[in-house]
Amino acid sequence: MEFKCLQRPTVAELAETLTWIDFSFDCHYIEEEIHFQLHQKANEIGAMLGKMIANPEKFNPFTTKLTDR
Repeated sequence: MEFKCLQRPTVAELAETLTWIDFSFDCHYIEEEIHFQLHQKANEIGAMLGKMIANPEKFNPFTTKLTDR
């Protein structure tokens, strides 16, 4: 149950991170290329989180056998 409870806050943290990336770019703290790269990485992480949320049983060590990994 704890694994599932941690999923929503993780997605919220990613959204907050994206906000700060945009803020940093808007204030000219980072260049456009860095902004783009950070957004790409965040989108990759978001996709991984989406898979984990859709299939939590594959990622929960308490419900997955070692041979299933």
